[in-house]
Amino acid sequence: MEESIGKFCKTVAEFCNHLETSCAALKESVDRRPIPLDSASTTFVQSVNRRVSTAASDLNMLESMSFGTVSFEELLGHCNEVLKNNQNDISVFQDHLRSSCNYIPPLDFDEDDVKDNCLDNVSLESSKLDSKINSIEDDSLLDDSLSLKSFGISDVCLATIASQADFDFEMHEPYHQSPQ
Repeated sequence: MEESIGKFCKTVAEFCNHLETSCAALKESVDRRPIPLDSASTTFVQSVNRRVSTAASDLNMLESMSFGTVSFEELLGHCNEVLKNNQNDISVFQDHLRSSCNYIPPLDFDEDDVKDNCLDNVSLESSKLDSKINSIEDDSLLDDSLSLKSFGISDVCLATIASQADFDFEMHEPYHQSPQ
């Protein structure tokens, strides 16, 4: 019994010490001079304004250095040189990989050739489409049916659709694993 009373007294003493230190800290906080919130926010805003003005002046200096000394054409020329150097480096790297690792580079198409071929195919397919459309338009059974042209699809789109209709496409369903 004396042991439990001793433990209780020790616990009460610790609580009293904690209460005394907390009260002393509270009294010290109350006795301190208050910090006005207006001055704290004003100080913060002034600090941010100084940083923004410094960053703005640095940006203006960089802008005057870069755009004041180099013309747009010169920048384009430099970019073109960098592009050529990158293409040469890529070519050298692909040659190295081809010789050492049996690397097969992807096919490289010239954009102008691709555009010309696409335009030739579209004009060829467009003429095929015109003949198909004329034969369909003459069919009296389809007079009351809907047509793709009535939906506002262009002749080029119709030509593409018609050219793809001649090919045999296989539709693969995405692979779904069944839960086990």
